[in-house]
Amino acid sequence: MQNLRPYSIIFKHTLRQILASRKSIFILVMSLSPILVAIVFRLTKHNTRQVIKFIPNITVTFYLMVITVLISLFYASATIADEIEDQTLSFLLMRPIQKLKLLLSKFLAYLVGSVLFIAPSHLIFTLIIATHPKMPENVLFHLSMSMKYLAVIILGLLAYGSIFVVLSVSFKHPILWGLLIAFGWEKITIAVPGNIKKISVIHHLLSIFPKRNLSNRAQMLLKQTELTTGWIAISILLMITLVFLCLGVQLFQRREYH
Repeated sequence: MQNLRPYSIIFKHTLRQILASRKSIFILVMSLSPILVAIVFRLTKHNTRQVIKFIPNITVTFYLMVITVLISLFYASATIADEIEDQTLSFLLMRPIQKLKLLLSKFLAYLVGSVLFIAPSHLIFTLIIATHPKMPENVLFHLSMSMKYLAVIILGLLAYGSIFVVLSVSFKHPILWGLLIAFGWEKITIAVPGNIKKISVIHHLLSIFPKRNLSNRAQMLLKQTELTTGWIAISILLMITLVFLCLGVQLFQRREYH
């Protein structure tokens, strides 16, 4: 356990950096915005159909396809890049620590920090809508659905995060390359017909996203995308995470930082 102490310190320090960074102000605003939207929704008149579909639609279009991607982009791409920019990485590497465990400690901090922003936001958002008088299901049902949604989101954080970590150890300005992937490739492949979409993260996330009560438009889109079977999609997402983390570690170990 004593051997893990330096990595525990790195994890805690990185988590504090994430939560105290300027980026976190923007992420906090993004995380709170669905709650504000939910409050406005509660204060206005809607029919039962609109109430039922509100939680899954906001979850898939905003939490999964926007917040998850942005948090991964901002935090995972900064795991090593920020240390290089602040010129603190060389001092960190002078200590008797393994690059493998260093990178994994920072990746774990990114994952925990991201969940700390998304999970409370989604649970509060769910509670606001789940207690709507026109909602047929009880609160416990919607909380259980929220857990399923969050499980998909965490898989997204793992897959996107591992990709952006590779960019972090490879480029001086990884966020620019990350934007091309997150809002270029990932968004284009949804609309492109054929099997090319199967080499995007979002395709496999949509494959395992619960389809219950989605809007007709969303269900039509999902039918057109020829979704992958659930367990295959989960396996592919975990494989993406493992492959890109291994690649990130290899690049990090071989590269010299000054």
